[in-house]
Amino acid sequence: MTRVRFKRPPITEAIVGVSIIQLPPELVAMFDAGKTRLSDLGYTQSAPISQHQIQFKLENGKLSSSPDSDELLGTRFISASGKHVAQFSRTGFIFNQIGEYSTWEEFTSEAKSLWQAYLEICGTVEAESFQVRYINKLFLPNGVPTENNVRVYPFLPPDLPQDIIDSFMRIKLPIAQPLGSLTHQQILLPPEREGFQTLLFDNDFRFSALQIPLGKLWEHIEKVRDIKDKYFVDFLTDNMKESFNA
Repeated sequence: MTRVRFKRPPITEAIVGVSIIQLPPELVAMFDAGKTRLSDLGYTQSAPISQHQIQFKLENGKLSSSPDSDELLGTRFISASGKHVAQFSRTGFIFNQIGEYSTWEEFTSEAKSLWQAYLEICGTVEAESFQVRYINKLFLPNGVPTENNVRVYPFLPPDLPQDIIDSFMRIKLPIAQPLGSLTHQQILLPPEREGFQTLLFDNDFRFSALQIPLGKLWEHIEKVRDIKDKYFVDFLTDNMKESFNA
């Protein structure tokens, strides 16, 4: 497959993550203790990751609740530039690149170095699944039919008014090889440019990792590159793609 490269890719956030079989609670303190290791990689800010819990109980027709509690899951590390965020938790690893995006190679290289730091801290883990997600922002010219720019979109019968002032669409598609799924979301955002609609265009790919040796995991993540590119270009028209190079 020909590599997809645009002068100005519309990516606002790129994400790669690995979900694991949950680690023991005592390892959470080790993530916080890894601040020095992450600081060496340029991640100078950190914050705890917690989960808020409240339990409800219905007994004899009466509803009661237990006191609220916060469970500490891990630590979020933020780069000095604020463009990269790494989440180390009991349930897995997530790397976010926010804003300006250069290349797949640069993105995954940074993610892999942080994944290695994650393993250095918590030791061997059992991966359950992995994720590659790209969130894009598209600008669609007002007055131009959506199908001139986007090939997947809400359809209204032609005898109805075609103006849409708010929209959320979510579809989930199977991927046969490797076995996985794509969750595609489109959200109409408030206008940011005069004469254009702003559309959030979100592709979230997820695959099982249960049968993959940990040492081979990134080889499988690498294969998602062509898959995510194919869906992205197939979901858009040539008009839309050409606008990324204008």
